[in-house]
Amino acid sequence: MAKRVKNSGGIRRCEIIVEWGAVFLVVFSPLAFGAVETWAWITVAAGCFLIAGTERYRRHLLARLPPLPEALPPTARRPVADYLLCGFGILFLLGPLVQLIPLPVSLVSAVSPRTARYWLLTGRVTSGSWTVFSLYPSRTAGELVRLTAYGAIFYALKGYRPAGGSRTSFAARLLTAVVATGFVVSVIGILQKYSWQGMIYWLRPIRFGNPFGPFVNRNHFAGYIIMVIPLALGLLLTRQPRPAGEAFRDRMVRSDPRRLLLGFMALVMAVSLFLSYSRSGILAGVLAFIFLIGVSRHFRLIDRRQALVIFGTSLVLVALTLAFFGTADLVARFETVGGGGAEVEYRWDIWRDTVRIYRDYPVLGIGLGGFERFYPYYKSFYRRKPFTHAENDYLQVAAEMGTWGLASLAGFFLTFFGSVIFWKPEKNPTVRPRKRPGGWPVSGRELVAGCSAGVLGLLLQSVLNFNFAIPANALLLAVLLALAAGRIFPGR
Repeated sequence: MAKRVKNSGGIRRCEIIVEWGAVFLVVFSPLAFGAVETWAWITVAAGCFLIAGTERYRRHLLARLPPLPEALPPTARRPVADYLLCGFGILFLLGPLVQLIPLPVSLVSAVSPRTARYWLLTGRVTSGSWTVFSLYPSRTAGELVRLTAYGAIFYALKGYRPAGGSRTSFAARLLTAVVATGFVVSVIGILQKYSWQGMIYWLRPIRFGNPFGPFVNRNHFAGYIIMVIPLALGLLLTRQPRPAGEAFRDRMVRSDPRRLLLGFMALVMAVSLFLSYSRSGILAGVLAFIFLIGVSRHFRLIDRRQALVIFGTSLVLVALTLAFFGTADLVARFETVGGGGAEVEYRWDIWRDTVRIYRDYPVLGIGLGGFERFYPYYKSFYRRKPFTHAENDYLQVAAEMGTWGLASLAGFFLTFFGSVIFWKPEKNPTVRPRKRPGGWPVSGRELVAGCSAGVLGLLLQSVLNFNFAIPANALLLAVLLALAAGRIFPGR
């Protein structure tokens, strides 16, 4: 009995580290300039590995205790889609590892002749020696650490369930922290926009980019906020049980007043997205909002009339707010295609050059993280300042990881969204955070709807930007994927 009590105390301490560590990461990463600087990224990576290690140890302690009554029976089969999702994720992570494994030059030449030719021309290897597929091994190793950190946080949160508690209750607390942080970031962005003095936080000077809030690039802010807005709207969709025949006035009196605050926060975040003037972000955000309404109807959270009311009300509120702030600059941004700076002006040329890289290195690419140094060999136009990314995450994955990376990434997200569409949610009552009777109620349907819409928003915007390279955005993407997948595929 003493041993069980001791293990129970250790489990609770592990849960505190996992839960509060996850909250810290989702709050810290966007506020720390998107965690793009070395010190911030090291903090995020260390936090991800700490959470994953703690969760693994917690599962070890749980295995030594009697099974919980609410656990799934041992005979319950794991869905095939869950195996596919994890398999494609592991396959994607193995890509850069394969790029770093030394192999005979003859074998490398059989798979990627241009890679072998590159190493032979450099004089670093001979025809009888060994080499690797990555043209820039040091950068590939660094990016592998990044991917492993995101995979670690996905592994930890996907299978996390508090002992004696509910996975959805933990997700509700975590998403509340994400929404609150997104609201703070949006307010900072709006205030900075109308009091801009060339400094982020009015303290940190900046000499390049188009900043908005803590993010150096407004497109990266847009990528972050279009993941947060659906979460706030998903929490707003939470239904409250009410007596049959209750009058509207009585329902309003009994309604949770925090709904009004949550709706206000969602409105502010939506307005900040439009005020960022990120065209790709605005278009992706609108499509993610439409997807949220569609999947909410699919999960029977709302009916057709409610969907029309939500869409119309949101449109009117955003239009009125934008009219107050002014829309001339926003309209001008959409009227002048290619007027958003050199990155927009040369985007088509970059894409064509990136496709050429993929054609020359189709199997395993040039090595993860090697685009910035290798692209000048393929650049077909003049520009003094070098490009660091392909302005399209999927083309850059194709160039750096070849068909291996592109196919595994496509398989992962197709499996995820297929699981969302074909998921049959249980008719379970809403739950509240443990030990917090006043916590925000949420069920798995709202959770999956909000997370999947946020994921789709970032994926759509990544067609025109490089959100995967921004740690705050990539981290939040991994968290949303883990929370949604953990609800669709409950662990045993």
